[in-house]
Amino acid sequence: MPALTRTTIAVLVLLCASRAAAQPPEAEPDPASAPVPVPAPAPGSPILPAPFVERPLTLRELVFRLDARVIVSDVEDLTGSSRTTFATFAAGAAVGVLDDFELGAVVAPVLLVPEVRYLDPSLYALVRYLSGVVDLGAQLTLRAPVEEGSAAAILAGLPVLVHAAPWFRLDVVPQIGTRFTDDVELTASLPLTATFQILPSFFAGTSVGCDLVGVEGFDEAHLTASAFFGGTIARANGPTADLGVSFLLPSVTDGLRSFSVVLTASFYVYAK
Repeated sequence: MPALTRTTIAVLVLLCASRAAAQPPEAEPDPASAPVPVPAPAPGSPILPAPFVERPLTLRELVFRLDARVIVSDVEDLTGSSRTTFATFAAGAAVGVLDDFELGAVVAPVLLVPEVRYLDPSLYALVRYLSGVVDLGAQLTLRAPVEEGSAAAILAGLPVLVHAAPWFRLDVVPQIGTRFTDDVELTASLPLTATFQILPSFFAGTSVGCDLVGVEGFDEAHLTASAFFGGTIARANGPTADLGVSFLLPSVTDGLRSFSVVLTASFYVYAK
């Protein structure tokens, strides 16, 4: 091999070796920057949380709820000379059309005592547009005038649910509405409900509220307060039933010495 050729090959080898030495070593991948896989839901995980305070504002998709309520009230008139007992029953249902959209109705409200009379049914739609620690929604309720002397009504509300702690939730449902009487009556309400999860299957709480009524303005105010207790029967995919009792305290603004007991039952059916 000629000397010039050997010299040329040696120079090329030295150049390649020097370039290879100048290249920085490949950095090892940082484990922290690697994408974290999202775990799949565990088989048999609950569709709805069984503890009442952990549940969202709306029912989950294709979850059905059947509701029943009995109210017994003892009312003394303004003169204090007589007392009247009233008993009503109401049956209704609701369904989660989507996780953030719920439809419901009260289809069988009936006065049982002192006489049997069918009362006004109602239909509502509830949309949740923010979820998390705070759930925000919008609700529209329509009431049909079936009872004699009643009037159609429309109510619009902005329910707020705050998951303040694993054992506590706060519900606020400001509403404003209209009753289509001869004078178009205005109504507004601001109920506030605090619920405490005493045990995984037992909850209790209190509710206070203010109802306003008027024609050209809100010239009547009614203050309400109640205490309630409830229990949950649950299975693997969520609650099967909620059973509860509420005690409504007399309204001091009405001047009526009355007392009411409310019994409630809700049953859940899962279509998927």
